[in-house]
Amino acid sequence: MCFRSFMQELKEIEDFVQTLLPNFQILSSIGFSNADVVAIVTTRPRNVLREKFHDAALLSVNYLRTVLGSDDRVINAIKRFPQALTYDLQVYAAKNIQLLLEIGVPESRIKAMLTQQPRTFFTSADSFEKVVRDVKKMGFDPTKSRFLWAIHAFRAMSKFTWGKKVKLYKKWGWSKDDILMAFERHPGCMMASTDKITRVLDFLVNTMVQTREHTIQPSRILDQSHSTSRKKLTCGQEALRMAGVHASESIHPFIPKDLVLPDYVPIILPQSTILGVYGCASVLVVSFVWILAGRFPKISKVDKILMCWWVFTGLTHMILEGYFVFTPEFFKQKNPTYLAEVWKEYSKGDSRYVGRDSAVIAVEGITAVLEGPACILAAYAIATRKSYGHLLQIAIALGQLYGTAVYFITSYLEGDNFAAGPYYYYFYYVIMNSFWVWIPSLIVIRSWKKICAAVHTQEQKKTKMR
Repeated sequence: MCFRSFMQELKEIEDFVQTLLPNFQILSSIGFSNADVVAIVTTRPRNVLREKFHDAALLSVNYLRTVLGSDDRVINAIKRFPQALTYDLQVYAAKNIQLLLEIGVPESRIKAMLTQQPRTFFTSADSFEKVVRDVKKMGFDPTKSRFLWAIHAFRAMSKFTWGKKVKLYKKWGWSKDDILMAFERHPGCMMASTDKITRVLDFLVNTMVQTREHTIQPSRILDQSHSTSRKKLTCGQEALRMAGVHASESIHPFIPKDLVLPDYVPIILPQSTILGVYGCASVLVVSFVWILAGRFPKISKVDKILMCWWVFTGLTHMILEGYFVFTPEFFKQKNPTYLAEVWKEYSKGDSRYVGRDSAVIAVEGITAVLEGPACILAAYAIATRKSYGHLLQIAIALGQLYGTAVYFITSYLEGDNFAAGPYYYYFYYVIMNSFWVWIPSLIVIRSWKKICAAVHTQEQKKTKMR
């Protein structure tokens, strides 16, 4: 029994070897060394150990020989992408290459790219055609090598990754046109990791202190190793200074682009985090005041809402706007606080904040120092039904309306061009500030009516007593 079992196992091994031997022989016949064969097998063991691998690999190799023209190029292409041996290249590559030839891509450039980055071509014809259309729409010339590298960049990353890198560049002050221009010149700038992009741009901005326009020019640096690019940039620092790059200049996402912000530190927190934290904190404050107001007797729902508003706006004035007034260099902080991030984000809607406009500082200073505490006092007056409650509310509301009017009018007189884009203009500048227009207006009207009614009632009582 033992002998039979041994012979059966030996036969199975022999059958296994006979099955796999052609798979290894096809690799050796192309010119791969034993070390190369081992590397390919360990890379795709399931594919290489399949019984049908020999036939698929032979078809792939023959096709690559036809296109590339030499075994050296075939070997190099397969080393870079061993999975090519498992593809039906007549389906996944031939149509794509034919499409490139039809739109004017030189055959020599196709061969070079197929040798260096074969993965670029191995996808369905529909997917590849869509990428080609997108690249052409961006203005790439099919006769240039950048056209194929742009296709490679799009094929190598998902839409999510592309969007993530676009957002990163925008945080450093690049517009969409700037990003596309840099990508057109050096597609590899979008292939770099987000960490490398951050390190290189941080070096350009905070060490070499370059403007946005100068950082776009050396986007090719992102194709190189960080140490190499750093050496080249250091050697060229003096030359750039002589060319007109001054230490007082910096890049930023604000309008106007020539706004000078020495030592500006880009926003670290994403917009969603900044707005999310502010929104959650506001909800907590309003909820707490609403619950607290319920403990006071004879408080109507309208008075509860007003108490929530006065506490919310009072804390906003004192904490948020107070920080802006008394922290003039918030945009320079190397380890910025949350409040510094808030004001850098809001400055996208009105750059007068980050630019320290005197009119804005004056309005926000009065608001933070005087109106902030007065708002808290107004909430207390409502809760305790103080006689001065409505007069105080009218005074604060008129102060808010006056400050908002000065804020909008001075912006208009200065050209009303301080927003980084329509989204920031309407959401930050218009919508968010509009709350301090219509809510104070309603409060003034309500309190005025309450005071008039009280005076009228008092006069009627005096008339009756006579």
